[in-house]
Amino acid sequence: TPLKALTGEVTHICLMIHDVSDIAKKKLHLRETNQKLSHLSRTDGLTGLYNRAHWEHCLSEQFIQCQTLNTPASLVIFDIDHFKNVNDTYGHSSGDSVIRQTAHLLKKTARQADCCGRYGGEEFTVLLPNTNSDQAYYFSERLRKRIEETLVPTDQGDITFTVSLGISEFSSEMENYLAWLESADKALYSSKQSGRNKSTIHT
Repeated sequence: TPLKALTGEVTHICLMIHDVSDIAKKKLHLRETNQKLSHLSRTDGLTGLYNRAHWEHCLSEQFIQCQTLNTPASLVIFDIDHFKNVNDTYGHSSGDSVIRQTAHLLKKTARQADCCGRYGGEEFTVLLPNTNSDQAYYFSERLRKRIEETLVPTDQGDITFTVSLGISEFSSEMENYLAWLESADKALYSSKQSGRNKSTIHT
């Protein structure tokens, strides 16, 4: 701001400086906090996979995309065989280690575009875009064998475990995404009924 002398001549200026560093830092902190909260609201705390609510949202979106674009996609649902025995024998802490290891192997086997989730307890799900049932079967068997060969060390000894998997490819005859999920669940049930530690494609 120019400051004039009594003669009317500008002899000085006034400068006002505002330090906005704190405001900028607070905005950045708020943005980071919101991103963290958004991430936490979508993920499962134990495994780091998507939680059930967000994963189902991804499934419903994929279902609409498959209907609209007529592109293939497959759904795999699986759970840990005889998981109750693991908890009863080795304790819940070791059971959590088994769940974490399963999630780790799932993320390691999945592609970047695949959507992996913990559906609840010892049950997991993975959505495979642009994948038919035969390709999904190959994925499932690769994951199953990796898990079968894994040892989880505990104070009471190493734990070995297996999983049973159900596979369902999208079909235009399905009424909604819940029907898709149900068909994969039926395939999972078939794997359990026929001896566990195997993959089954829903037909």
